[in-house]
Amino acid sequence: MTQTPQIQLIPIRINGVFSEWRMSVNGGPASGPGHYPHIPVPAKDNADFSFTIQNAQGISFSNDPIWIQKGTAKPTGGVDGQITQISGQGTAKLTFHDGNQDRGPLSYVLNFNGAPSLDPIIDNAGGGPGFTEPNLVWYAVGAVALLVVLVLILRPMFRSKGPVERQP
Repeated sequence: MTQTPQIQLIPIRINGVFSEWRMSVNGGPASGPGHYPHIPVPAKDNADFSFTIQNAQGISFSNDPIWIQKGTAKPTGGVDGQITQISGQGTAKLTFHDGNQDRGPLSYVLNFNGAPSLDPIIDNAGGGPGFTEPNLVWYAVGAVALLVVLVLILRPMFRSKGPVERQP
């Protein structure tokens, strides 16, 4: 099953000057620095993330909008291989797919034009989408095909050559 976390990024301004980021997940309460929510992706699931800058007023995602790596260390570049389909550079909405193949946290940095970066954590439970129902059908088809091939190959070895005649 694919999760669809909707994350709202709220730039806080004081006297029109950027002060800090607040972050809300799926309409929940907005948290500030040091308290950004970890975003879970359950075992055997994957996720299509959507980050939207609320009241952007000149803030957009940069052309290099996300850096992401395994572990809790703040990444300084690059994107982990389980993150794909990144889009939204130069806009107020960034989306990407998390295949969730590996268990453990993914630390990421969101990069912006017009505001400092933001670095919360995704908690991957691993296992990816695993044995989804469509995959099980293909595994069953493959198993049946393998069985048919084995029967065709091994059948001549066990074929009877007729009744054995006894000598008097």
